[in-house]
Formats: sequence, structure tokens, C-alpha cells
Amino acid sequence: PDEGYRFVEWTGDTAGIADVNSAETKITMNGDYSIKAEFEPMQQRDLTIESSPGGAVKEPGEGKYTYDRDSQVLLVAEATEGYRFVKWTGDTGTIDDVHAAVTFITLKGNYSIKAEFELIDG
Repeated sequence: PDEGYRFVEWTGDTAGIADVNSAETKITMNGDYSIKAEFEPMQQRDLTIESSPGGAVKEPGEGKYTYDRDSQVLLVAEATEGYRFVKWTGDTGTIDDVHAAVTFITLKGNYSIKAEFELIDG
């Protein structure tokens, strides 16, 4: 695809195409075919990340980041001494495990999330 676009699928006479959803695939030629590569503009999504006192988000960091729609982004939260990670809050619907300090989020929309930490009783 050109810059700013992504491959979507092959359309037309696709019966001989091994994988219509793959930009790189094979086609079995048993006659004349007319096929077309479909592309669409990449849609950007914003991810805003912050943390409560007691720790920080080390990956990708804290602040606002822009990714392609449907990107999977690694999240790594790290507690400071005397604190522990509790959970991710905010737009958490596509986070693999909201209770894991290391997890992934899939960007279906513009999201704002927060890493929550708490003081360890002791």
C-alpha cells in the first residue's frame, strides 16, 4: 500500500486466491481472472495514558500517542517501592487483562487509560 493506506482484501474472481485477506498470497490460475486489490486510508487513533501516585507507565510511557486503528499496544506499568499495581481504568474494553501490569490494548477508538497503584499495607 501507499503511505497512509492499508491493504483490505482481494475482490473479483477470488475463487483461486489462497487468502483474500493477505496482501501477499497465491492464486491458482485455471482461466482468465479479474481481481482487484482493495485499500483504505489508515485511520489513526489516540491513546492517552497516565498513572496514579505510586508508579508509572514505562511502556509506551505517559502522555498522548497516535497509532493506526486496530493496533495492539504493549502496556507496562511499574510500581515504585512500597506500592503495587492494582488495575487499568478508563477506556479498558479492549485491554487483554485490566489486572495485569503487563498487557495489551487494541485501539478500536480514541482511548484514555490510567494505571492505578496503591500503597502496600505493611
